[in-house]
Amino acid sequence: SSLDFIIAYKDWLLRIRDPRLLATLFSSFILALVAVFFMLRPNDEGTSLLTPSTGGGGDGADPLSAGIIICGILYFLGWLLFYRLALTSLSIERQAFYILKVAPISPSRLLRSKTFGILLPYMVIITIGMIAGLLIINFSLLWAPYGWLVLMILGYGLYTYLVSMGILYPNLEWDDPRRMTNRKAGLPSLIGSLVYSLVGIIIAWIVYLAAHDYPELAIPIVITGLALLAGISWFFVHW
Repeated sequence: SSLDFIIAYKDWLLRIRDPRLLATLFSSFILALVAVFFMLRPNDEGTSLLTPSTGGGGDGADPLSAGIIICGILYFLGWLLFYRLALTSLSIERQAFYILKVAPISPSRLLRSKTFGILLPYMVIITIGMIAGLLIINFSLLWAPYGWLVLMILGYGLYTYLVSMGILYPNLEWDDPRRMTNRKAGLPSLIGSLVYSLVGIIIAWIVYLAAHDYPELAIPIVITGLALLAGISWFFVHW
């Protein structure tokens, strides 16, 4: 709705107009680019992370296909870019939080709006990354929608959880943007996001392998796997 968009838009204007917040955003972007560069950089033998998958001809039959690697890189890239932003989505308000507190906005609506502000740019970056991967690297076009849906579901669960942890343990008295996070939220958010991501990746991986082992049942296997992943994400978010 318009309220979700307005609060998300306000948050990004604040991050861009405040030089201190813009510096932290820029540093996260540089860190993500450096990490991707080192992951894809060819070694002394001229091979890179994507090299083992090129022999499959892009049909997606190799368990280490380029599509899986691209999806993993995109998910990791999103985590580097938006982990801190999601965790500090309420802390950026500082004293202005009391304006939201007296406004006719329920806590659940505020959580949804803050999450929307993180999910929307995540979805845009993931979609652009998937399209670029399809154009640059030869991986399965047939499996690309499955990878995109997996990344969308995992992103929904991950960033809703991180935003909720930031709302549960905010720091509204910061002066240095590097210290916006509350220590109480640090360890639970890290452990929760890692466990959730690991469970989701294992489910997506098993579905991928099972669909190739039983190609005649590929469609129901994929639908069942996505439904299971969505159900686990829904439970994780509501919990």
